[in-house]
Amino acid sequence: MFEWAYLAQVYLALAAAFYCIFLGLINRAPSWWSVGAVALVEGFLLVQLAVTIALVASGNQAKGDTV
Repeated sequence: MFEWAYLAQVYLALAAAFYCIFLGLINRAPSWWSVGAVALVEGFLLVQLAVTIALVASGNQAKGDTV
């Protein structure tokens, strides 16, 4: 996956995780905001899956150790 897209996904997942942890610490019940943050992270994971499948199908190989 592209480096900038990977880093954006990592930062988004961290922000969503900290947001959900913060809401849990102040005893807020799950809301559309917290569920939406998790759904957004899952959406980006599906985009990453599609991009990875397209890159592998086009003949690219992983760099580094894949084990």
